[in-house]
Amino acid sequence: VDIYSEPDYELKCIAFWKENLRSYLITYNEEDAYSRFRCWVYQRADLNRVLMSQSVGAFCHVLQDVTSNNYTQGAEVALDMVEYEREHDDCPMYFDDGSNPYQQIAEQAAILMPSGTGLCCHMTLLQVVFLACLLRLFL
Repeated sequence: VDIYSEPDYELKCIAFWKENLRSYLITYNEEDAYSRFRCWVYQRADLNRVLMSQSVGAFCHVLQDVTSNNYTQGAEVALDMVEYEREHDDCPMYFDDGSNPYQQIAEQAAILMPSGTGLCCHMTLLQVVFLACLLRLFL
């Protein structure tokens, strides 16, 4: 087992909205000692790139934007995430419609398999949740 197999943080997507030409996201982390709720400012920069800035506390500062990374702008960290191209990826995609919240993800998630054959990868639960959250944000 390598260091990339286990997630460092698991964030739950609570809410998202757009206000004053900025997109906001609220996440919940029960293990965060300072603030369990965090506000994020995010923006899709292009097809494969997402910029995000995490707030210091549970609310976003008026000066915070997607590149903010210090406390003077109310931010704690800025992320510049690049998605790998999935056009030729043969990995299955897992989709949970949320119809039964008490059922295990592995039992209810639909597995979307590509038509071709090839190597396959396994997604962690955090990657599935984050992917579902991003799909809800940008669709």
